Amino acid sequence: MRTPARTRDPEDLPMNPSKNPLPSRLLLLSAAALLLASPFAYAQQAAASATDAAALAKYDKNRNGRLDSDEIAAMQADQAKQVPVTTGAAKPQGETVELSPFEVVSQTNGYYSSNTMSGTRFNAKLDDMASSITVVGKQQMSDFAMLDINDIFLYTAGTEGTGTYTDYTLDRNGSLSDNVQINPTQANRVRGLAPANISLGNIETMGRVPLDPIAVDAVEISRGPNANVFGLGNPSGTVNQVPASANLTDSRTRTELRGDSFDGYRASLDINRPLIAGKLAIRGSAVFQHDGFQREPSGVDTERYNGMIKYQPFRNTTISASLMYYHSYGNRPNALPPRDNLSYWNASGRPTWDPITQQIHINGATVATVTAATYNGPDYFSVAYLGNDHSQMFIDRNGLSYWSAARGTTSTAGPTQATLQAARFVQPTAAAGAVFSGTAPRPFSQPLFNTTPTISNKSIYDWSSINLSAPNYFADRTTTSNIQLDQMIINTPNQTLAAQVGFMREDSARWTRNLIGIANDNGQSGQLTVDVNERLLDGTPNPFFLRPYLSVDKPRLASQPARWDTTRAQLAYRLDLTTSENKFLKQLGWFQLTGYDEYKYRVNRQYSYREAMSSNVSWIPAGTYRGFQSGPTGTPTVINLTQGLYRYYVGDASGQNVDYAPGDFKYGNYPFVWGNAATGAMVKENIALSAVGADKTGGTFNSKVSIKTLGAVIQNHLIGDRLVTTFGIRHDATYTKFGNPGTPTNAFLNPDGVTFNTAITDGWASGDYFRNGGQTTNVQFVARPFSDTPVTSALARSNDGGRFLGEVLGNLSVNYNRSHSFLPVNPAQDLFKNPLPNPTGSDKSWGLGLNLFGGKLGIRASHFDDYQRDAQTSDMSTMAGRVLRVDFQTTGAGNPTPFLNLHDNATHWVQTTNPTWTTDQVASEVQRITGFSAADTAYYTNATPPIGATTDVHSVGTELEVNFNPNRYWTLVASVTDTRASNVNVSSALVNWINKRLPIWTTLVDPTITDANAAAEGNPGKLWWMHRYSTAPVAGAAASFSTSAQTAQENYIAFVSAPFGIIKAQEGKASPQTRRYAFKASTSYQLAGITDNKILKQVGVGGALRWEDKGAIGYYGVQSLPATITDFDPNRPIYDKAHTYVDMFVSYKTKLWRDKVVATFKLNVRNLGENGRLQPVGVFPDGTVHTYRIIDPQQFILTAGFDL
Repeated sequence: MRTPARTRDPEDLPMNPSKNPLPSRLLLLSAAALLLASPFAYAQQAAASATDAAALAKYDKNRNGRLDSDEIAAMQADQAKQVPVTTGAAKPQGETVELSPFEVVSQTNGYYSSNTMSGTRFNAKLDDMASSITVVGKQQMSDFAMLDINDIFLYTAGTEGTGTYTDYTLDRNGSLSDNVQINPTQANRVRGLAPANISLGNIETMGRVPLDPIAVDAVEISRGPNANVFGLGNPSGTVNQVPASANLTDSRTRTELRGDSFDGYRASLDINRPLIAGKLAIRGSAVFQHDGFQREPSGVDTERYNGMIKYQPFRNTTISASLMYYHSYGNRPNALPPRDNLSYWNASGRPTWDPITQQIHINGATVATVTAATYNGPDYFSVAYLGNDHSQMFIDRNGLSYWSAARGTTSTAGPTQATLQAARFVQPTAAAGAVFSGTAPRPFSQPLFNTTPTISNKSIYDWSSINLSAPNYFADRTTTSNIQLDQMIINTPNQTLAAQVGFMREDSARWTRNLIGIANDNGQSGQLTVDVNERLLDGTPNPFFLRPYLSVDKPRLASQPARWDTTRAQLAYRLDLTTSENKFLKQLGWFQLTGYDEYKYRVNRQYSYREAMSSNVSWIPAGTYRGFQSGPTGTPTVINLTQGLYRYYVGDASGQNVDYAPGDFKYGNYPFVWGNAATGAMVKENIALSAVGADKTGGTFNSKVSIKTLGAVIQNHLIGDRLVTTFGIRHDATYTKFGNPGTPTNAFLNPDGVTFNTAITDGWASGDYFRNGGQTTNVQFVARPFSDTPVTSALARSNDGGRFLGEVLGNLSVNYNRSHSFLPVNPAQDLFKNPLPNPTGSDKSWGLGLNLFGGKLGIRASHFDDYQRDAQTSDMSTMAGRVLRVDFQTTGAGNPTPFLNLHDNATHWVQTTNPTWTTDQVASEVQRITGFSAADTAYYTNATPPIGATTDVHSVGTELEVNFNPNRYWTLVASVTDTRASNVNVSSALVNWINKRLPIWTTLVDPTITDANAAAEGNPGKLWWMHRYSTAPVAGAAASFSTSAQTAQENYIAFVSAPFGIIKAQEGKASPQTRRYAFKASTSYQLAGITDNKILKQVGVGGALRWEDKGAIGYYGVQSLPATITDFDPNRPIYDKAHTYVDMFVSYKTKLWRDKVVATFKLNVRNLGENGRLQPVGVFPDGTVHTYRIIDPQQFILTAGFDL
């Protein structure tokens, strides 16, 4: 029996979206469709009977007695050929509907759409574009049950979505982010480079609203940078949604119901009504969708409500507007199994720990006693994974069952750090040692073994049915409004001048509570481990002993409101000289020129939270920042206990396997237990647990950005269309201001240390805007050298193979494209204070096009060379910040450990050895020693703009696309691609900084290190780099020391050298999961082409075949175990095998209710024959898999559509 899909009540969350009961929405939409059927069906029938008989005979391809949307489009396209940018589709009483050149008029032949806006900003033929553009129409989306971008990317060339590509990241700590679960709309890539830009009507969007067939007429996929339309954005490509709009001539109603084998269901309603024929129309649509999943409990609910209006008060004037509301909330399941913290514990004999006696037991026998204040026992246990003494939250299926300090204390006033005992909880480690014996998931001492592997044993975790990310939750709500005026100024057979002015606003709120499957500040999160603690700290038996749990340390929650406004003005001029009597002018053909001016204003904010102690407690000093990793200067020291390490228990004590999904807890008051573990004198006090303000709020996480754009595009059709040129140029200027930096005098939190001081968090930094900008260009040539030449004409008249040769030569085109883009990101600088450039992209592509058999066969081949330069990745920027913290204690510092920084320790030893010196003398000496002045220190401590670093990505390959429509019953699209992508030029500035600083770091002497401590640590030279500082320096005292503390060198190796070495080692290697070759083919056939049987001729069948080559998921090392592996061997890639996927569908169309309703029933099967499995996507350099993705089984989808 399946567990019911779980969707949390949105009102439990700070974002507080409105309630929307699931079943009632589905029933309402279905009932509305049925109620509308009766009255509107008669009107629809009357409209059909009034349709011109000749038009029906020519365009009614499916013989249903009316013109469907694709048939109307074909008629409009034919009529558009006779009158420029004008359509006469379904003309009411002589009225003419004028179409703007900014509106797509596309003739659809099967799955092939002939026109696009994505190449030039105006309606242009795909055959006249040298850039790589694929248009996916409504019919293809319907046939293959496509609902979002990841569905579409299954079937289009050069694209990868969540169906075949696992977008996950391993950060510098080895912590994994499951992006398929966290943000599936952006969990894709184009040409192996990066996610696609998302636009609506060629206006960039936030990408928070997934595309949906109810709101679009087509989807245009432009691969590579496109300066004409999208000079801003990722150079990978752009997905432009051609928005649905009200239709002035067509009265129609469509409702659709859908369900699938993953317990998903959907209901939609789409109504269009001309209120004044040819002048005024309105359109409304609504969707309720529940996405079900195999791993439960889970479920995502989505509601969409769209309203559109179009008004044509005059023949040449059109005003249109739309309002679209999107609301989605729920929980998605994990796409990757959890990290394995069980195997090494099992291999070590399943040891357990008594926190009171500090003894380790194996099979009941004591094997060790560890009483040191800092745990230094066998390596199969650790205290580091307990979140640095954060409070321990024992969460069972019914909520928070127990809440405790991580260790005992001798204090009776409070569990403060100064009085902590050795009696403490421990947790199993993931691995140890240098030798990879197979009993440990990974050796810690191997720098390229940078993560803990995922569990692949189904007996431990059933990845086919249990959602381990059940506590996660998200809620998105976005309203998109758009108003547009199109004015035809001149419209003659030879000239057209048209203007367009438009405004679009996206107003969005996003709330995320992603606890599991996302990287956090303290290394790996969401590991599956076991509770080895025999007793609680009060000495009583631990009721959770030997039960498996997921360990999550102090995760963040986030509220991310945003508002984006775009104002656009465009002017298009078209001049046609083909009818000129002057032969020279006639050869100039016709051209179209478009100029545009855009202004974008964007405000983005982020408020972060942690679930922490929020009530007043005697031992928490007033003003303590409860949810911050480290408090700003001037506030009390952060107390680790205020934040929690979550123990999500997922099974019983038998077998240590996962039995069920983790439960969760509600905010409220809970008893918190702390006290003296040695005497058993424990304190239990009620403390409130709720969301409190956390770091990563405001400051550089808030921004307001203005973008000013000017550009122009001209397309020329020369020498009878034998040469088509397209030139584009645009200039973008960006102006950015960050939020208030929240200095000690402008604290982010109120005096309670819990709530935000909105006067600061919502304020903006003083000073001028950061200005950036760039110019991008596009050059395209399409040459048809043999079109209409005497040679091809003679061949066409021949009766042998020469006729075919003549057709090939006459329809052959040679294409060339060169384009650029840049991505205006928030300002940043490198370690040398040089402003980081905006990421840029370039594309050089060339190829051939062929159109044969009267347009029935289209072939296009392109070779591309794409480059993404200066990409600012989070890992690279984190590396830069960590390197900086070797020298300085920066604001909000994490690792390396703050009190190890050179500046503070150098200041200490200069002051201590020269007690009579003035502040200026000390500063001068510190500058001489470290190479940094006091001004440098102040600058780097809170650098604005923030410190970052860059990398480049290079992609090169070939794409072949085929469209074949031999008759009106059969259509086929196919593609073959060859793609090679790799990371190159990994942050030379960061490398140069490290090379410059290392000689200083490794030679400085701290004279305050005592002789005894120097001898104890084997540091006879008293080098700062090799000393074990245990606390921040104290004025006048000797350097602090502890044998268990890390040296600056060890800290640097762990947090900088090792993770950066992994990044550098992958330089020049193929991007992860890159599959060089891929083949995709989709086809459909109407049985009316082979039978007149009354039933069978209404049947359509189709399917898709998708094949992907083996993919590189890692590289073997140059060295081999047991030696230390420090380098990858680029000549020895490790592959995942090739994969083949099959999809099929069958549809049946009939008429109901006395032929007043056209009903279509369709059954789709996606990934036919797939039974579900684990697929490797990441490996260690010895070939051992460290990360798998979960492949779901085949999915059945049943759809019923009704056209009234």
